[in-house]
Amino acid sequence: KEDTAAEVTELYPHREIRIRVAGKHKRDLLTIISYELEKLHVPFHRLKFQQLIPCNCSVCRAAAEPYFYRLDDLKTRLDHGKAEIECNKAPFETVQIRPLLDDVGLSTFSYDLPTLLQQLEATFNEQETRTLSFELGIDYDDLGGQGLKANLRELINYLNRRGRLEELVERVRRQRPHLPT
Repeated sequence: KEDTAAEVTELYPHREIRIRVAGKHKRDLLTIISYELEKLHVPFHRLKFQQLIPCNCSVCRAAAEPYFYRLDDLKTRLDHGKAEIECNKAPFETVQIRPLLDDVGLSTFSYDLPTLLQQLEATFNEQETRTLSFELGIDYDDLGGQGLKANLRELINYLNRRGRLEELVERVRRQRPHLPT
């Protein structure tokens, strides 16, 4: 799928199928793959399966084998108003559930979002932010924030949810090479 790739690996001894996705449309591609796998399981009524999501805490991002959450557990927690969950690996960091669901796969990029917001706010005026948004294919007026800071926050959150934060950071680096993004 457009600028997106998936790696589907069967770990036969563990009775597992692992799916890793990368690119601009990770969520879309994973949805298609999950749907097709579920269709394959329909004829096998007694076959049970779980969808697992890798933890994105600092320990798991660096680990060869991250901790995995059951997808249905994460959804249940969100349905009951819980926004965070603790990783099962020491030092048991608390992570936000929504990014686990929105940012599928193991991202190798991690940014301090409040610091990024402060840097952009200090160095980009409204017109430059409009231009930056346009270059990223986003209508600045649709961001919905009240003022520059709110729109920058919305821009960062929008791109982060869609796995496109790296694009923003690269554009900022090109325009403001002195920033430590």
